[in-house]
Amino acid sequence: MMKLKNLVENFDLARLALQHYPHDADTLDTILPRFRISSNAVYPYFNQGKLCFLRLAPLEEKNPAQVQAEIDFNQYLRGHGYPAMAPIPSTDNRLSFVLASPWGAYCVSSFAAVHGTPIEDTPLTPEIVRAYGRSLGQLHALSAGYKAPAIRPAWHEALNRNRLQAVGASPAVVQACDKLFAELSALPADSSCFGLIHYDFEPDNVFWDSDAHTISVIDFDNCLYGWYAMDIAQALNELDPHWSETFLAGYRSSFPFTAAQESTLPLMQQYITLRSYMRLKHCLSEEVPEPPAWMVDLQRMLTTKLDALETMILQ
Repeated sequence: MMKLKNLVENFDLARLALQHYPHDADTLDTILPRFRISSNAVYPYFNQGKLCFLRLAPLEEKNPAQVQAEIDFNQYLRGHGYPAMAPIPSTDNRLSFVLASPWGAYCVSSFAAVHGTPIEDTPLTPEIVRAYGRSLGQLHALSAGYKAPAIRPAWHEALNRNRLQAVGASPAVVQACDKLFAELSALPADSSCFGLIHYDFEPDNVFWDSDAHTISVIDFDNCLYGWYAMDIAQALNELDPHWSETFLAGYRSSFPFTAAQESTLPLMQQYITLRSYMRLKHCLSEEVPEPPAWMVDLQRMLTTKLDALETMILQ
């Protein structure tokens, strides 16, 4: 999640960025207000009646090289038949670029909408849950063969004690971070269990097409180098426990997941909790002068969530 000060809509900025993409200008007043902002500002728009999404983030929040590396991985997956969302090139054929604007410099990219409904909004069946697990296994099978410079973040960056101290983490949290770092560092990290992972493979980013009985996957923005079990732990967190074995059966139909790897899921959950804590600390790290009422309410809610995460870390 970006800092609070950046969680503000800017329709003029979106219109400026859209000058670099074909779009249906007469629909912008209606469609742009359906935006959402978290790790990026995402503005929907239409091009010849087809739904697309413009993605913006200030340079202080995003590394352009890492954004391009994310898109490169996305393209690699699509080139091997994986159902990842399709990046849209700009009018000068760039899949990502930096836009200079009156509001500062922004990383810009755009993607086509996928077919189907998010799994979080779909009544689950064994078929859907198996397909959900199978699609994650397919992603990891392809990741195991992906050869590229390690430009995307790695798991250990979130456990950097200096970064934690810089955002005001308590000494007890820093100590817990050091312990987790040591435990994760002792795990095997070869291509059978470790690679470039989605790190947000949750039901809101995985779509089920009930007509075609197929899966599509969006939002590779959080990709990092880590253990495949991290993706599995995140997905299982969002499912009712009685679906766990069905999900894992689907996963194992595409890629191995051994009993030894399964035994690391509690460690992966600790990592997920600590990284979520770190991201919230970043979001809340800078005060906003005279924040609007909705931001005050959001800050209060996020602070409560942060306290709950710290309690989980220290248990």
